[in-house]
Amino acid sequence: MSPGVNRWHGRTRSADAIPAECLGSFLLRHNEIYREQTAWTAKHEEWIAHRHFADPAARSAFSFYRAAVAERDVTLSAITAELACGCRKLRPSD
Repeated sequence: MSPGVNRWHGRTRSADAIPAECLGSFLLRHNEIYREQTAWTAKHEEWIAHRHFADPAARSAFSFYRAAVAERDVTLSAITAELACGCRKLRPSD
C-alpha cells in the first residue's frame, strides 16, 4: 500500500473500529468469551456467527452489532480499493 493509502486507511480504521468494539463489549457482557489469541480473523468471525441468544432484545442487539461490523468492513474495503486505484493513477510511468 502506498503512503497515501496507509494514511487514509489508518484514519478510517480508527473511526470504524467502533462497531467491532461495541460487538466485542456486547459479547463480553453476555459471557461470550473468545479464547483464541487473535480476534477478527475468519475463525473468530465463524465463532461469532455461532453465538445465539434466547432473549429477543439481546438477539436484536446482536444482529444490529453484526450488521454494523459488516457494513464497516464493506466501507473500509471500498475506500481502500478506491484510494489504491487513485494512487496507481498518480504514480509516474516507468
